[in-house]
Amino acid sequence: MLGKILAGDDAMRVAVLAPTIPGAAPAVLWGPGGTRGLAMGGYLLLEDRAPAADHPERLLHLIVQQGLDAALSAVIAGSFTLAVLDVARGELVVANDRPGSIPLYYLPGPDGGVVTTIPGLLGLGRPSAPAPDWTACAEILYTGYTIGDRYVVAGARRLRGA
Repeated sequence: MLGKILAGDDAMRVAVLAPTIPGAAPAVLWGPGGTRGLAMGGYLLLEDRAPAADHPERLLHLIVQQGLDAALSAVIAGSFTLAVLDVARGELVVANDRPGSIPLYYLPGPDGGVVTTIPGLLGLGRPSAPAPDWTACAEILYTGYTIGDRYVVAGARRLRGA
């Protein structure tokens, strides 16, 4: 499966694009009542004695009980990106680890935007490919990286760590 729709109505459409790996953890974990979902890439460790494989589920429990900021403060190590969908509030919050070890890119659009770890997907759902940001391209050629949060796709931004 290439992607899974988390929620869809006239106001909000969210999809997680992830490979389906037999025997692996599900791409999306749902809290009680199915109103909050957590999609996570990478790994994280909490201040918790539970086995490390259970930490994403424990994080979702903390998010439901204490909120996202408090739950993220319980993370003691990891390299991760995550998306938390709150269906009842109509909110999608995307975050990554503090150093931003897995880059997240964001390209706003007229009806929302695309957030991805794969820059090639920034044009997803658009009638034509996004234009290049020639200044960012020149920065990469000259220095090896872009200055600030810009990316080589015009209008796209690299999100900072949590």
